[in-house]
Amino acid sequence: MFDVITSLGYNCEISFRLENYFGSIDAMPFSWSFVLERKKFPQVLENIDRLFADEVELLEDNMILCKNYNIKFHPRYDMLLKDGTPTEESTQMAIDELRQRVSHLKDKWKKLINSQKEAVFLMKVENMGEEANLQYIQDVYQVLQRKYISGKFTLMILMEREAVTEQIKGLEKEKLKIRTLKRFAPKKHTDTMGDVCGWWCILNELTGEKNWKYFTRLWKKRLSWFIAVVKKYLRIEKNGGH
Repeated sequence: MFDVITSLGYNCEISFRLENYFGSIDAMPFSWSFVLERKKFPQVLENIDRLFADEVELLEDNMILCKNYNIKFHPRYDMLLKDGTPTEESTQMAIDELRQRVSHLKDKWKKLINSQKEAVFLMKVENMGEEANLQYIQDVYQVLQRKYISGKFTLMILMEREAVTEQIKGLEKEKLKIRTLKRFAPKKHTDTMGDVCGWWCILNELTGEKNWKYFTRLWKKRLSWFIAVVKKYLRIEKNGGH
């Protein structure tokens, strides 16, 4: 039905669900990023070249912040945390590698928006009040209309059910869809939690199929997470609670 299904954030939950559904994803600039200030997000869509091009900062959570747009990215942690904590040298290596990676993803983005491919962009909209939500959705949609040359795109807005008002529903049109989930995943557990059945229904709608492997992959990931938690707990107990 679509040639490309990709994420516009605001965090990794969409990409994890796409990974559960398809087995893997073809990453784009916002697939694994975290949008901290959504007012700036239409600006990055308008001028993708400035993404991660200027000043950056290593944050306490060991993600790297693009100060232009207040979007943070995952570095390669094996490069950043060689000895358990970042050093000046390892931080610079991780930043250099991330710049190269983001540059490649920006090139992919520019090829996509100048292509004839049918694309759907999935975007989570956190509830910040009806007026702010309406403005944000419309701003992003208008930028995509300007930038996606062929016009062969759909913006699918994903919101928690209780945040969707009649005015927001009224935004729907051929290329702008509103879909709801019971809840978003907690920010610390975007890989395994949230309204997984709701996501499955949305992705089935986009593909015209019912992909049951989605649940198999998801539960394998949940099991891996549970085993890791148990092992960590047992190590703490073995070390006397420290």
